[in-house]
Amino acid sequence: SIELQAQAALDFAAVEQGCTQENATKTQELSALTLQVQGLEADVLSGEGQVGQLKTDILALERDIISRSSQLEALRLGRANQSQTFSQELTDFNFAIAAVDRAIDVLKTQTPGASRFL
Repeated sequence: SIELQAQAALDFAAVEQGCTQENATKTQELSALTLQVQGLEADVLSGEGQVGQLKTDILALERDIISRSSQLEALRLGRANQSQTFSQELTDFNFAIAAVDRAIDVLKTQTPGASRFL
């Protein structure tokens, strides 16, 4: 029975040493994982900050696009107005030239010798 007790004590000591080693290993693994989690949390916070900055940048760009679109529309409207004004002036000039041509033709037909001055 002393032998059994001695064997039991040896077995218990071996199990206890195994548990102590396993506990130390798990504690080290837990510490390493805790550091990894902290690093990941820092990365997440950094990423969230970057997302916030990107959202701000996107909003600024959208405002810029809206502003430039408004400017472009105003320029297009101004160009359309200029084109319409030019077309009207061109039509008026063409009518004036046609009237001058008709007046010259009338002078040529009604005034003998006027064609040498025209």
